[in-house]
Amino acid sequence: MHVRHQKNQGGFTLVEILVSLALGLLIIGGAFTFFLGNLKTSSNMLSQSKLQQEIKSTADFIQRDLRRAGYKPYGSAATVSNIYTGKTNGTLSKENCVLYSYIDERGLLRVGGFLLDNNRLYMYTNKSTAITTCPADAATNSNWAVLTMDSNNKITVFEPSIEDDANRPLLRITIQGELNNDAKITFALEEQIVLQNMPTKTTANSGS
Repeated sequence: MHVRHQKNQGGFTLVEILVSLALGLLIIGGAFTFFLGNLKTSSNMLSQSKLQQEIKSTADFIQRDLRRAGYKPYGSAATVSNIYTGKTNGTLSKENCVLYSYIDERGLLRVGGFLLDNNRLYMYTNKSTAITTCPADAATNSNWAVLTMDSNNKITVFEPSIEDDANRPLLRITIQGELNNDAKITFALEEQIVLQNMPTKTTANSGS
């Protein structure tokens, strides 16, 4: 009589399968956490880049226009010799508004201004009407238009200050902003503007 020997059957025990599943879940969980971390970092970097871009482009625009303060063509009798800095609210500790004017090449009065209101920068749009008061309600004032549009950002600081210089007055503009949903992500910028047309520093009236 022949005796047949059965070969051992290959396979995994239940314990081995459970251990393998547990290890697999740990690896997948770690990879998913790593992916989410990278995604959040990339999102924050993109948001910060947009914040920086908005503040830089806004500062460049403000700087270009402010360089015209006090300008008038040769022979013009118009009076545009003042540049005003002030506060939209008298209780503020620092100035947050600048107003100025100049005469264009056609001999027309052009008026400009920038201020901070409710975490947004605004610009004066009624170019033909002089102004010496920094209003407290730019958001609802038809003569002012919002300059910073990104709803994800808020401007926390806008400080114009004029320093007397031996040759030309110097205007410093400080702008700082942060993300609405993350106050830790901030960006600050300071511009120095030489006022070539020699406007005289004057204090603006407060809007309230």
